[in-house]
Amino acid sequence: MTSKESTQEYTECILASGKAEIVNKKNLIGFCHYAEHKGYITRAVLKTHDCDSKKCHYLERFEDHPFWVERKRQKDHRKNNKLMAKNTAKKREKKEEAYKAIAIQLAKKLHYRMEIVSVRKDGSEDRYIVFYISPHSFDDRSYFSGIEAGLERSIHRPVELRHIKEADGSYAVM
Repeated sequence: MTSKESTQEYTECILASGKAEIVNKKNLIGFCHYAEHKGYITRAVLKTHDCDSKKCHYLERFEDHPFWVERKRQKDHRKNNKLMAKNTAKKREKKEEAYKAIAIQLAKKLHYRMEIVSVRKDGSEDRYIVFYISPHSFDDRSYFSGIEAGLERSIHRPVELRHIKEADGSYAVM
């Protein structure tokens, strides 16, 4: 490296930490305009002063610096992932509501005395659980096997009936 290249890459400047240092220009990511510690910002100074998380309005970011570009890319990526998760959850809820409607129709068609409360996808498996209450205070899912079979044919997924229990462990009744 020639002396001309080294003077172009490095500069002596006052950092917001108050120190005068010779710094690689690539490491300068911003400038703090606060009167008590006016100076350039490096990643280390940003971290110690916590300027960014405080949303300090004295901080002037050098927006085209790779540090901020990458940070924005990561933030956008997290935001996109969050949005995708939200959309996936909405789709799942819509699907579960549609399956509940089918289960209710089946119960009416088969003249079952029961109330379908919800249909939820089992988190660990690719099956759906139909939560219901009935007039019986025992596990009576075998009485309603027509819903299980009919829903499985309809949605092409395994289905399990589950009689809802009260907080004390007894089966909920209508």
